Amino acid sequence: MTTIAYDGKGVVAYDSRVTRGSYIEDDEADKHVEVDGWHFFFCGSSTDLELLMKCFLGVLVPPERISASAGALVTDGVEIWSCAFIEDGGFEKVLESKHKKLAMGSGSHHAITAMDLGCSAVDAVKAAAKRDANTGGKIRKMQVFKGIYG
Repeated sequence: MTTIAYDGKGVVAYDSRVTRGSYIEDDEADKHVEVDGWHFFFCGSSTDLELLMKCFLGVLVPPERISASAGALVTDGVEIWSCAFIEDGGFEKVLESKHKKLAMGSGSHHAITAMDLGCSAVDAVKAAAKRDANTGGKIRKMQVFKGIYG
């Protein structure tokens, strides 16, 4: 899976580890994809990312029941959204506050706790990587909003 953290101040941080079960497949993956001006920072199954993007962009109406497992923080530099395939087999897309701390992925609970204790998004993902085996590799960051201060 992965860990994605948004600090509520305009910065998204995310790791680069790709796992398959307990096997580390890659520690260099870039989990950021840009499509039509939208930036997707994704977690979960990379094979489901294209389906997730199509559902988010409205290119594909999500089926009522779906077995995909992926999620993403998505921004166009104006808004920030969370979207995911959810447990009951549906699709969820939520407009979030730009001032709210957010975390997604297997290490999300570690990251959100670290940010609540004052860590930056980057340090929050580093903290998650210490405790979550599916988080690791390079920690990348991107300034997605300018001029937002806590």
